[in-house]
Amino acid sequence: MPDPTTRIPEAEIRAPAPDCRSFATRGLLPSAKSREALRAELGAPDEIESIPVRNRHVPEQTDTLSVYSYAGLSATFYVLPARDLLSSVAVRDRRWLRFSAPTIGDPVDRVRALLGPADETVTPAGADTLEYGCGSLEGGYDPVFIVLENDTVAEIRFSFYVD
Repeated sequence: MPDPTTRIPEAEIRAPAPDCRSFATRGLLPSAKSREALRAELGAPDEIESIPVRNRHVPEQTDTLSVYSYAGLSATFYVLPARDLLSSVAVRDRRWLRFSAPTIGDPVDRVRALLGPADETVTPAGADTLEYGCGSLEGGYDPVFIVLENDTVAEIRFSFYVD
C-alpha cells in the first residue's frame, strides 16, 4: 500500500494544524473523492461492504453506500448510477492525517486547545464525540467528528455533504 505521507512536505506533517478550518479541509491525507480515485491512490481495499439505503428524495428508490476499508481508514461513498460521492472518511491510524495534531491518541484537552470548543458533544454508546463544523462550506455542512475513548482520540471522522 502506498505511503500517503510521501506527497506532503515533512515539515507540514510534523506541525500541528494551524486552526480548525485547516484541519477540517486539509487534515485528511488521501485526496480521492471517488472509489476509482481511492483505488488508484491507495490500492485495493482490504474489504468492501455494500449497504442498501433508501433514497431520501425518491423513497421507492434504493441506493447503495459502499464502504472501502483499509488498515486504520474507512471511506464511505454514496453510489449513484453515473458517479459516486464521498460521504465520510473515518480515520483510526495517524498515518492518514496530514498534521501531527490533533491525532489519534491525543488527550481531549489537546484537541480543544488546537481546535477550540466543540460545536456539540454527544455520547452515543459510551464514547464522547466532539463535533466541529469549522470545515463547512456554502451549500453543505461538512463537520469533523472526534470520537473519544477515555478522554483520548480514538477516531477522527471527516464528513462531506451529499445531496
